[in-house]
Amino acid sequence: MANKDPERRAATRRRIMDACWEVYAADPARAVTVSAVVEAAGVHRSTFYEYFDDAPSAMVAIEDELAAAFGAEAERAFATGGADPAGIVQRVYVAHGERLSLLLGDAGDPGFSRKLKDALRPVAERGLGLGGGAFDPYLFEFAASGILAAATLWYERGRDLGPGEFGEGLRSLLSSIYETVTRP
Repeated sequence: MANKDPERRAATRRRIMDACWEVYAADPARAVTVSAVVEAAGVHRSTFYEYFDDAPSAMVAIEDELAAAFGAEAERAFATGGADPAGIVQRVYVAHGERLSLLLGDAGDPGFSRKLKDALRPVAERGLGLGGGAFDPYLFEFAASGILAAATLWYERGRDLGPGEFGEGLRSLLSSIYETVTRP
C-alpha cells in the first residue's frame, strides 16, 4: 500500500466506488456485498479492504461525496453571487441526477436526504441570512424537502421539463413560500 502513488490510490478507490454504485443501481432493494463489488471492480478482496471496512461503508462514501458536491455547488453559487437555491439544485441534478434520484427515491437510503440538508444548511444560513428567526429551521426544512422531492420527481419523469423551465418552477414555488412566511 505504501508504494502506491496518491493518484493511483485515488483511481482505485474511485473504481471501487463506481463498481459499488453499479451493483447498487442494478438492484437497490438487494444488499450490496463486498463479493459483488470486487467482482464488478475487478480488484482483489484485500484491495477493497484497503479502502473500505465493508460494503455499507463504500455506500456511505458515495453518499458523502454527493452531499459534498451539493454543499460545494452551494458555496460556489453564494461566493459568486448566484445564490439561487433552485439553480443550485438544478445544476447538481444535471450532473448527478441518476444517483440522487435513486438514493432519494423509494428504494433509497432514508437518511440520505438528511445528509444533503446537513450539507446545505450552513451555506443557506450564511448565504440567505437564515438562523436569526425562530421559524427559520422549519422554513429551511420545508423548502429543502420540497426542492429535493421536486427534483427527484423531475429526474424520475425523464426531465420532462427543460432545466430552465424546471429551475423557474422551483424559483416560483420558493418565492411563494418566502412571501407567505414573511408577510406581517
